[in-house]
Amino acid sequence: MPKECFISLPSDKQEKILAAALQEFSLHVYVESSINQIIKEAGIPRGSFYQYFEDKEDLYFTLIEEILHVKLTHFLANRDSETSDDLFTFHESIFKFSLALLSDDKYRFLFRNLFLSMNFHFNRKIKTIIENTRAEVLSGLKPQTTELTIKSDMLEITQLITQELLLSKIVNNRTDEEIMIEYCRKLKLLKPESK
Repeated sequence: MPKECFISLPSDKQEKILAAALQEFSLHVYVESSINQIIKEAGIPRGSFYQYFEDKEDLYFTLIEEILHVKLTHFLANRDSETSDDLFTFHESIFKFSLALLSDDKYRFLFRNLFLSMNFHFNRKIKTIIENTRAEVLSGLKPQTTELTIKSDMLEITQLITQELLLSKIVNNRTDEEIMIEYCRKLKLLKPESK
């Protein structure tokens, strides 16, 4: 989590630092990325970096959280608030949101490098970010949809399927169309039969 000094910066300066971080973390896996390159690109003194963040990892996860927050806010703003989703319709919209994020040229190398940098510690951090993001998504839904989503036993299975498919997009460089076909096929097996 960034320090108060970073949070107090004008938004344009925050964006410049995060843009420099995005560039560096997209070009290199985490261990090969350079704080020196980030501060050079952002045009800030080295001492200022440590006034804004604890370390490189703090900046890394701040960047990922910020991207998810901005994209999620956009997703919720453009979502039809009158739609009464069942679990599967809701989850499909979240899956499409995630797929679009991984396909976005601006972020796909960042997420590829995140996968290549993954270890137990990073996995736990990412899980926390995803859980917080999920809570944020659920808080933006109509009450009956939120209750349905939280109570469903299928949510865990659905999330495992989507994680596997999103990972296969990154690892195997599969197209969005291939992923969506497989997603629909697998989720069809979980849906209750229509009467």
